[in-house]
Amino acid sequence: MAEWQTTSFLEHVIQYRQRPIGKLYLERRTEAPLNHLLPTLASDYSNQCYQEPHVFTSIALTLLVGIISDKNSSIKTLRGFENSVLKEICSYLKIPNYLEHVKLTLPGECAGSFRNEVFYQREGTDYVSFAYCGFVNFPPPEDRNVNMMPFILGNESSLPEYLRCYNHCIKQCPIDSTEIGKVCYLTVNESMVKSQTTQRRKGLHIEELDLFPSEISTGFTPGNIPYWGEGVFTPDKFEGGLYFASNVSATNMVYNALIDKNVPGITDKHGNCEHLRKFLGPGTKLEAGQLVWITDRTPHEAREQQEDKYCQFFQVVTSRVTHWNDQYYTPNPLVPFPENVTISDENKLS
Repeated sequence: MAEWQTTSFLEHVIQYRQRPIGKLYLERRTEAPLNHLLPTLASDYSNQCYQEPHVFTSIALTLLVGIISDKNSSIKTLRGFENSVLKEICSYLKIPNYLEHVKLTLPGECAGSFRNEVFYQREGTDYVSFAYCGFVNFPPPEDRNVNMMPFILGNESSLPEYLRCYNHCIKQCPIDSTEIGKVCYLTVNESMVKSQTTQRRKGLHIEELDLFPSEISTGFTPGNIPYWGEGVFTPDKFEGGLYFASNVSATNMVYNALIDKNVPGITDKHGNCEHLRKFLGPGTKLEAGQLVWITDRTPHEAREQQEDKYCQFFQVVTSRVTHWNDQYYTPNPLVPFPENVTISDENKLS
């Protein structure tokens, strides 16, 4: 199996940043292997990057070698059952179908070059997964820790007093004015983080809802799909979404991709999507204090720190939240929940 052409993808992004979009489009129409103008589906792009017709060919060959040829292999006892083993394993390998629901997107700073009706009719709003929003200065740390705590955007008095020092960070988020007066959600983590560990959630994921058992069994109606910030990008404003920053460089990484979270099985119930990593291209490490906007479908991850260091993390999730879990999130006695928010006390580990 040919490896993912990371260099080609990165060169593609760099050229978008450095050269006129129109000129690049004309060149890329006929230049292989990048025949598609971003944004494009990962399934279309991966067809240009893999020589084998099936991306799991090498996995199958490795299994067969272990079963048939390698006397020291721990799976040699399965000799004679090769067909059954491969059929069972391949029943779980659905990535080729999932790639049709993963879109590789434009760098946010390039999106302003597309101001024509043809582009918007073709792509709608799904063409940017994250965008830079400047830098924030963190207040002096005091071991503050809250997770998805509700507050009223634009009303500093709705924040507990010990968190009002973060109000200037909230103000630096270019949240759409329609959110003012609505309940949004604040996360602040301040802690010492050891080398080779992460302060936040490790592993590639999107902000999928942690669906509760009763909802998993009954499902959701098409008109009542759950969401956790949503997020729509236009060249003029951000609608919904999430904003976050860390005071330590290279501890968070985001990707120019959007994953359709409404496709069953494309992630687990916590949003994990590690199996899609090789199809997303290179991620972007954030600098210290760098504020970004993402959607709840944008793949991102916390990265291990290189040394022991005290870390501060700040995040605002806009009002488009349908579920809240009081086992893991922080209540705010100053702010009642909106009527559309479902509150659960289910233990996700039970």
